[in-house]
Amino acid sequence: MSPERRGRPPKDVGKIIEKYQRDPLLWLKDTYGVELWDKQKEIFMSVWENRRTAVKSCYASGKSFLAGCLALAFVHLWVDSKTATTAPSKRQLQNIWDPIHQLHDRARAPIGSELLRHELRCGPGWWAVGFTTNMPERVQGMHAPKVLLIVDESAGIEAEIHERLDALMTGDYCHRLDIGNPHDPSGHFYELFHRDDVNTFTISAFDTPNIQAGQEVVPGLVTDIWVEEKRRQYGEDSPMWMSEVLGEFPPSSEDQLIPLQWVKAAQERWNETEIPQLEPVYAVDPAGGGMAEDVLCTRVGNYVFPIRAWSGLAGPELVGAMSQHIDPRYPVHIDSIGVGYNLVGIARMKDLYAIPVNVRETPKDPERFLNLRAELYWKLRDALDPDGDIQFALPDDQLLASQLTAIKYKFNAKGKIQIESKEEMASRGLPSPDRADALAMTFMRGMGERSEPISVGVQEELDSGLVNSLDMPSVPWSDYYH
Repeated sequence: MSPERRGRPPKDVGKIIEKYQRDPLLWLKDTYGVELWDKQKEIFMSVWENRRTAVKSCYASGKSFLAGCLALAFVHLWVDSKTATTAPSKRQLQNIWDPIHQLHDRARAPIGSELLRHELRCGPGWWAVGFTTNMPERVQGMHAPKVLLIVDESAGIEAEIHERLDALMTGDYCHRLDIGNPHDPSGHFYELFHRDDVNTFTISAFDTPNIQAGQEVVPGLVTDIWVEEKRRQYGEDSPMWMSEVLGEFPPSSEDQLIPLQWVKAAQERWNETEIPQLEPVYAVDPAGGGMAEDVLCTRVGNYVFPIRAWSGLAGPELVGAMSQHIDPRYPVHIDSIGVGYNLVGIARMKDLYAIPVNVRETPKDPERFLNLRAELYWKLRDALDPDGDIQFALPDDQLLASQLTAIKYKFNAKGKIQIESKEEMASRGLPSPDRADALAMTFMRGMGERSEPISVGVQEELDSGLVNSLDMPSVPWSDYYH
């Protein structure tokens, strides 16, 4: 078959193609053995029959698989059509193209197309292509009798790219699907759900087949176990629960210290961020009992390493575990209130450059902040602010993300910034924010600030400050952050 005819159906099967164009779900079943579940079918047909469709979804709902099915059906069933899928990162782009490859390889009959990594060729000017949004030039030449645009993680795409994609919607037979997790209650993706010309859908975890059936009937989709884990970790009032489990935009709250979209943006850039050639900053938040963790956080400039956490270790065991991940040439900041006081002494005896941190102390800017804890958390907030210049990078740690986005702040009677206490969080059913506290303590040092090398004089001063922890008066946990 010549290149000009590759993938073009012979005239004698024209009626079959027309049948599949009217019922593309049947084509998926006949060609690949795929049968979508109810809400996926609704969304599929909305995209097929309407100009604009938007879907906000919980995690692991199968929306990327659905997008891959749409791309395959559209490009094969409409001659001379063009399909484009785009996403902010290569990983997100691959979420759609992985199922395209899997399904293409298991077609029950030759379907007349050539599949490359992120391209599907059916003939000259007849193709599907995938590209990340840092390659906007790939949208050139997208005009065709029929066009399908699939925009994954739509909330993470800049307004300029959305405008360039919309410029391709010039014909009468253009279709666009925007999908994503609803992190940010503002911006282009959010606005789609308030427009009359867009068909909108929400996929909650409780809509999916595995939750409906009470068992795993579709491998890879969200399960009851995952939902219950998130209920315990986040609480049903948290922004993370609303976004990741219910598929809803979290409410915008004026007293929320760190918005969810800031954390997600920092997590998305983590894999693309080079580790700066700067001194490491270490911080330890010791467990205060119960379900709390002993946490070590390591930050180098704008880059945060994966959190190290332990439970149930005695002081010497914990210091031994921590020391495996600490360069002894540099200071480690340890929350010294309560159980942390003893840990500072043990760490120093193990030749770690341990510096006690009492977050109840007076901050450097006492006119603005109630205490050191408020000042440290505000520095962290500034680092995460997407309008700033830091481009902070966080690991994909959902527990850390849930703690950061759960914390509230307020202004006291004197107009000073005050961070919500652990007790106040506990009254809302939230666990101790151990990972967030450790990350905030890394801001005892600036983004590129160099530490003073430990000298004999410094060591003598540290040693003279050691007090037998058994003689230290206990600090009530109710006074922990006041």
